Amino acid sequence: MVASSIGYRSPQFWYSESTGTWKDQWGSNIYYTSDGGAHWTPSFQYYWGDGGIYPATKQMNENGIGWMWGSSIHWSGSIVMDPFNAKHVLVTSGNGVFATDDITAFTVDSTKSPALLQSTVWKVLSHGIEEVVPMEIVSIPGGPLISVIGDYDGFRHDDVTEYPSTRHMTNVNGTPVCLGTTRALAWAPKAKRLVKASDVRSVNPTGNSEVPISPLQFSADSGTTWTVAAYESVPARYQRGECVAISTDGSVTLWVPSHKTVNGNDVAGDYPVQRYANSAWTEVAGIDGAYVAGDPENADVFYAFRKSEGAFCKSDDKGISFTKAGSSGVSDYRKFRLVPGATGDIWVPLGKGGLARSTDGAATFSTITNIPYCEAVGFGRAAEGKTFPAVYLFGAVAGATGVFQSIDEGVTWVRINDESHEYGGLANGEFVAGDMNIFGVVYMSTAGRGIACRLPSSMVGTKGRPASAPAPGPAWWRIERGALCVAPPAGEKLTITAYSLAGRILYRQSCDRPANIRLQRLLPANGVGVVAITGGRTRACRKIVVAAR
Repeated sequence: MVASSIGYRSPQFWYSESTGTWKDQWGSNIYYTSDGGAHWTPSFQYYWGDGGIYPATKQMNENGIGWMWGSSIHWSGSIVMDPFNAKHVLVTSGNGVFATDDITAFTVDSTKSPALLQSTVWKVLSHGIEEVVPMEIVSIPGGPLISVIGDYDGFRHDDVTEYPSTRHMTNVNGTPVCLGTTRALAWAPKAKRLVKASDVRSVNPTGNSEVPISPLQFSADSGTTWTVAAYESVPARYQRGECVAISTDGSVTLWVPSHKTVNGNDVAGDYPVQRYANSAWTEVAGIDGAYVAGDPENADVFYAFRKSEGAFCKSDDKGISFTKAGSSGVSDYRKFRLVPGATGDIWVPLGKGGLARSTDGAATFSTITNIPYCEAVGFGRAAEGKTFPAVYLFGAVAGATGVFQSIDEGVTWVRINDESHEYGGLANGEFVAGDMNIFGVVYMSTAGRGIACRLPSSMVGTKGRPASAPAPGPAWWRIERGALCVAPPAGEKLTITAYSLAGRILYRQSCDRPANIRLQRLLPANGVGVVAITGGRTRACRKIVVAAR
């Protein structure tokens, strides 16, 4: 079995029931051999383009993850056969895991053209294991959660316990287009307008011509639709930016480039901030490479923070010019946050310097006590009986590092995660934030594990769990003191089968009464294998990985 990256709009084809059309995607070819590699059959390979032939079988299935529709199996790094069922094959992709129940679902008939008929169906199998890198989120009061991510635009999350049906779609000359990696996001509270920043690019919405577009996209309907200026020239060959800000009235946007093309190369650097207003670009002097944000109440005010200097600058003329304000202190982290509904209330994570706050628009700063370390800070809906938003941080309090919540403006803190829910840290996104509609719902960025979400118990359960997800283990078996202890339900006969990792049967026993089986009997000494426990009447099957020591 081989998955090859060689291909050109390869075998990834999706069929739309609503339009009756097929969509081809670039991706990997997958080949199958049953004679040790002497002969190979393309089980999943581009062939229908010649003569315009498409397969009768819909070979790609999003399997409940709607936003994966039209994606592809690509950058395949691993492909494996189920040792218990050789037809069941799984393959990794740049966007998750795909699987087929029958890799041999093809026929070859040399009397027909084409001779090969492929019927393999590949399903997205990435429920809960997406390799998604979140960059930023906005929780809209009275609205949904909006996210932007690497590679795949981002989402409007109407229900955080469900998969979104689609990614952000941006209207380019009348055609909705996915733009790929989107690095920054901001919200204008008074205008109820969103702006996101994708990497600079040209797109080909109709397949006829390339259309250069602005790096900025806007939404006036809480992320349902997005618009972009087409055929727009980006200043100084800037390629991408890690930060975007918008005035609260939605009239001015600041974009901070982080890369530009120099002699054909993509070069990172601290570049001048670009101001966008009335469809025109101008350059802002003096705050190169700063992280910027618009005041949530005063439409004339923007703030800029250069973390390496610890210096804040402030604009009172809608981002046309900035003057030095105060200093919060040097930090390794750039994402300062402004308190929703307030003017000039700024909170800044300072890493080993703790957490700083200004209530006078960056003129002066004080340090929140008892916080020796802070990587990110954010806000969410206020607790019942409180008027100030709940504050969340990722950092250290009282000798413990984790996610903390305060409902009294940082006077006291309660840890809301545990050692089993660290997720590898905040990574690229550098954010922790509360939901603005439900108190206690908290989001954090992760190192390629999607957006981690803390939910109250009332929102947790089977909702959002794929139908194929296994239920918790039954009460009729356990491993204890080096033995598999089996207790069949009344009138039930269980079959215990031990397999090597290559799929060879090592042990099999049936029992209709309690039994204790030493692991050394199931597996070779110091061996690792899989034990399947099957019930005849209930047809329940549980596979557990065990090791004999």
